[in-house]
Amino acid sequence: MFIHWVTLNSHVPVRAGEATPRHGCATGGPFGDPEVCAMAEIWQDLFEAITRLAKRNPETEILLVGDHAPPLWRRAARGLFEPDRVPWLRLEPRGPIATAAH
Repeated sequence: MFIHWVTLNSHVPVRAGEATPRHGCATGGPFGDPEVCAMAEIWQDLFEAITRLAKRNPETEILLVGDHAPPLWRRAARGLFEPDRVPWLRLEPRGPIATAAH
């Protein structure tokens, strides 16, 4: 199975209320920036959806690749990311779980 999933709603401008509220983003949340906080909530929704997909399809390899660092407006927000690095994450199936012999 191959799935190509584009997440355009996590690109700037990120609108508050687009994701499951978790972090109190109106005041910047744990990131100190409302836009970064709202983007992180969108990412969490995405990761939860990917978790559900992986659990339903345990032999699927998943590769998450960004296309650029977030082009945030505020310098402090941009400073939370590395401008010359594209984030990626590879999830591969585990082998069979060994059970201990009794």
